[in-house]
Amino acid sequence: MTRHLLVVWAVATLGCSSTKRDFGKAGDHGDAGSPSGSLGAAGGGAADAAGGDAGAAGDAGASSGGMPNGIGGDAGALTGGSAGNGGSETGGTGGPSPGCSSTERCVPEAPAGWSGPYSSDLDGSAPTCPVEFPALKFQAGAIPTNTPAVCGPCACSGCKGGACTAKIQVFNDQNCMATPASEVDLVSTTPCTTFAGTSNIVLTKVASTASDASSVTCTKTPGTVTRPVPTWQAQARLCGGFAQSRGQCGVSNLCFPALGEPERVCISRAGALSCPAAYPSRQVLYTAFKDTRDCSCTCTPNVTCSDLPQVGISTQLCGGTTMNLGCAGYNSPLYLSLSPPASTTATGSVAPSGTVEPDSALTVCCLP
Repeated sequence: MTRHLLVVWAVATLGCSSTKRDFGKAGDHGDAGSPSGSLGAAGGGAADAAGGDAGAAGDAGASSGGMPNGIGGDAGALTGGSAGNGGSETGGTGGPSPGCSSTERCVPEAPAGWSGPYSSDLDGSAPTCPVEFPALKFQAGAIPTNTPAVCGPCACSGCKGGACTAKIQVFNDQNCMATPASEVDLVSTTPCTTFAGTSNIVLTKVASTASDASSVTCTKTPGTVTRPVPTWQAQARLCGGFAQSRGQCGVSNLCFPALGEPERVCISRAGALSCPAAYPSRQVLYTAFKDTRDCSCTCTPNVTCSDLPQVGISTQLCGGTTMNLGCAGYNSPLYLSLSPPASTTATGSVAPSGTVEPDSALTVCCLP
């Protein structure tokens, strides 16, 4: 009996740890000793717990054949099982952001101060906007057609002025063959020119006559001026109106319809500027014309001089005999004059002038 109590006390002592901790589940009660007196099964501790309490003593064996009492089960394990693996220190990655559809492409937004993006045709091969971009924003070009103005006839009326001129040569010989001793220039605007010879008889002849239109003035009446509507040799267009969605393919990006050639994705800004990095392909176009085309009207005068110089006879001043082109003798002094022009008219002519030049620069920057 004493021996049996000592065994129970020893087992109980081993089951109690000297330090305080969370203990595992106590070992199950030991199986009773078999009739033949075999030992009871050890109590099992939980795998993940600290050391368990000692197993309870086995029940006594049968009264016959075995040991008087079964031996208690073994103590539970002093330490628990290994700790489970902890979770990751950082959270998992989120799912992908929604992107553009299969019929769209992701393009950058227009930087501050720029307009667009637009669907653009820059070579004039597709003059109308695509259905996805129905709003025409700009029509532009680089080189205008330069058809001259069409000029109607101009009329010249009320012409005034003009003069007749004559050169009179004076000779000392009777045949007017020698070198002229002197010359007298007559102008119809001078009423009377007096010439005194060295003798009573002056041999003269008319060397030439001419008309002078330098002083003619006329009233000009220009004709109509028709300026054909200027166009561009290659007309570009920029179209908008698409319902732009934002933030679906990254920060500051847009989903845009993916159109084929010749459509390009472009932005624009007034003036001749450098392109932003996101839209590097640059072209300077113009949205207006500077039209200086006009028509000039010119009147070319016609002065008709029909009379030969008049020579005064005796004391009659500036009137009398008409001087012919041959050699004639007249009493000295000579009184000479020319009649004013018989008529002064003018012929009107027209000529186109001016050009068409590009105006109002527009910088267009496109994706490559």
